[in-house]
This record gives sequence, structure tokens and C-alpha cells, in this order.
Amino acid sequence: MEKLMDHYGNVASERFLRTPGSKVPASRLVAASALEHGKLRLPSSKQRRG
Repeated sequence: MEKLMDHYGNVASERFLRTPGSKVPASRLVAASALEHGKLRLPSSKQRRG
């Protein structure tokens, strides 16, 4: 699980750095990975970010 999270994080970072003009897709990718990896953390994340 940790390796998968790290891999997704690296991919998100690479995409974010590769596409500095379009931050929406990068953030969407991060949100998607966060949702898939931490479905239980979704409510807490919403409260923290919201």
C-alpha cells in the first residue's frame, strides 16, 4: 500500500511539474488517488481543506 501511495505521489508530482499551466488536471489526479487510497480519510480531508 505504501509503495502504491508513493508511486501515485511521484506520478502526480511529475504531472504537476510537467504541466505548470494546467493545475486542474494535476489536482484532480491527486484527489482521485487520495480518494482511491484513503476513502476513509475523505471526510477528514474535506474538513481540513474545506
